[in-house]
Amino acid sequence: TAKDRATGRKANITISNSVGRLSAADIDRMIGESERFKEEDKKSQEKVEAKQDLENYVYQIENTLNEPNVAMKLKRNDKESIEKALSEALEFLDIANDSVGKEEINATKKKLQRSVTRAFASLNR
Repeated sequence: TAKDRATGRKANITISNSVGRLSAADIDRMIGESERFKEEDKKSQEKVEAKQDLENYVYQIENTLNEPNVAMKLKRNDKESIEKALSEALEFLDIANDSVGKEEINATKKKLQRSVTRAFASLNR
């Protein structure tokens, strides 16, 4: 309530928060969307991490192959086997798009790891 002392007029003002408010249905819809996107974001993050993990492994093996003491001890066919597996993994990474899942990326890494382990086993003999 407000009163103008000079004129004696009174006026009432009511403030309501109905304009621009979200309805309960809108809030529920937004919460549902955020949950759905949260799961999609998690899958996307896992895929990115798997891809980075494979890339790091490829470059780690490339660096190991370039070390002089490893290069001298490794048999030529073992080195070629590793280089072929590295090339295949890099090619996979180049063509990997959004349709490729985390599982496929991890399978490619495991295949590379098997090739590397087999070839490096000759160093320990």
